[in-house]
Amino acid sequence: MAAGRTINCPGCGQEIAYERAADVPAFPFCSVRCRLVDLDKRLEGDYRISGDIADIAQGEQKPPSGGSEDGVGSRASGENS
Repeated sequence: MAAGRTINCPGCGQEIAYERAADVPAFPFCSVRCRLVDLDKRLEGDYRISGDIADIAQGEQKPPSGGSEDGVGSRASGENS
């Protein structure tokens, strides 16, 4: 097989030469073992985002001026809608 592309296995770093992804049964891993080790890490929670997801999703922004920390609107009481 004349390899046209190369990629490093995300598990062990071994260089993999291939023409098509279908040429490597465990693509993008070099072997089924590396694929299973990665799956185990995912299932055990080794790959997780540190911090509070809500803070990351909101970009840790403060509420707009006039708003309050509890999310209640800033309308004055008695104001018509």
